[in-house]
Amino acid sequence: LKPGTDVAARRMRRASQFDPSIDLGRYRFAVADVCMAERDYADAARLYEEAVTAYPDSSACEDAYARLAECWAELKEPEKARAAMETLVRKYPRGSLAGRAGARLDDLSFDQAQAAYDAGNHAKSAELARALVEATANRSLQQKARFLLGESYEAAGDAAGAYAAYSEIIRSDRGDSGRVVERARARIEALQEAGLQ
Repeated sequence: LKPGTDVAARRMRRASQFDPSIDLGRYRFAVADVCMAERDYADAARLYEEAVTAYPDSSACEDAYARLAECWAELKEPEKARAAMETLVRKYPRGSLAGRAGARLDDLSFDQAQAAYDAGNHAKSAELARALVEATANRSLQQKARFLLGESYEAAGDAAGAYAAYSEIIRSDRGDSGRVVERARARIEALQEAGLQ
């Protein structure tokens, strides 16, 4: 079998497990793919990092950064996943994977903002949501981030900030926000009823 095929990569992985001194060279990319297919995300991440560091000019690096981000996400390491995606977008802005990585970065940012809110860290949640509103081109996600921003302000006792965030959702609605607009209107009514606008 030619090196680089799936079967050869599996054999190379087994050989390197028995003898860690074996230098996989450029085949780190293929062996990392095998690790990922077998859901051994820790080994896959290690091998992808070694591969992109040792062979930064390889054509396999674009895919490796995308898969590295997936590995870190599976390993519950959002900051490392973000770093891999940012590197992918920065190094390969016109690549086929950069658009998806950019969208995934936005989703990850929203998840981090939501996690901060759920943990009671409303200042951090507001900071992350505000940054996402300014950065994303995804209108639906932008509206969701505005609502989270309003919730964060409201939970922190900043009724004026919450009112402004909810109002911006309604003002910037182009008919594609649906339920978020309804929820924003309901929160504005609640703030008005409480005399906190």
